[in-house]
Amino acid sequence: MLSVFKQLWKRRYHPVMDNKLSVFTVCEAIKPQTNAQFEDAESLLDTAYDWLSAQHYSHSMRNAGHFPILTAYKSERPYFENPMAGHDFKEKLVEQLTIGAMPLLISNCHEALLDVFPSLLIEREEVGIININAHLLMDQCLDLTMGSMLHFALNRFNECRAFNIGIDGSKCDKKQLEYAEDMGCDWLMADEVNYRGRALLKEQLARFISHCDKLVITIDLPSISKHNSSSEKRKLDIAMVLRALRQSLASNKVLLIQLVGAQEQHIYSKATQLLVQEIGEFYQ
Repeated sequence: MLSVFKQLWKRRYHPVMDNKLSVFTVCEAIKPQTNAQFEDAESLLDTAYDWLSAQHYSHSMRNAGHFPILTAYKSERPYFENPMAGHDFKEKLVEQLTIGAMPLLISNCHEALLDVFPSLLIEREEVGIININAHLLMDQCLDLTMGSMLHFALNRFNECRAFNIGIDGSKCDKKQLEYAEDMGCDWLMADEVNYRGRALLKEQLARFISHCDKLVITIDLPSISKHNSSSEKRKLDIAMVLRALRQSLASNKVLLIQLVGAQEQHIYSKATQLLVQEIGEFYQ
């Protein structure tokens, strides 16, 4: 009788997943964002999964839910009545990790990761954060703001280290780079992340991965070029971003992936389609 109960429990609580890729859409109210900006991003993210599910690769993923995080929302009642607004995003994400899923977060800010970091850390394991982004995310501040994710992660959690890919020198000053160096960050500048520099990218990324037990990847969608043109010369080539993503996934160390964008042209873009397709194919 006990053995029968065990088999029933296994089937009920540890089901075999047809789709390992669990897609979360998360929108957080965070400074210096206004209420209007938050509401616009929330409405875009609320339907992002529906848009992705209409693509030909949708069979490789499943919807884990949409989660507005209203902690810093300034109005008493939001204009929307989202049924998931009061639900615990962190609890749902940990549940997906427990059953062996690969969480894919599509969010309006990189800082959405900070709430879940304590649940990802295991004693004596090094967690590497791969930040594919024109920005360092190292703004030094006392209160959480957009652009401060790595500053808080590296200061709060001794187990974390960071590798930044595609830093735009015009978007970070010498002081920020010195601070990143003091915090033990590695990085490649945007002009190094190109086809000619593919060997350097592969080598540097492999070295970083070898020093980590687990990986968290966050990709800034506005930092990726829509097409090759002189007007977007400072943006990252999607082909190079996909190379870095494939190499990271091949290590089998990735815990979760986050794609970040707050505007329609970034969330609903060809780059988003290609990234989700690449991740979905790996976890089929």
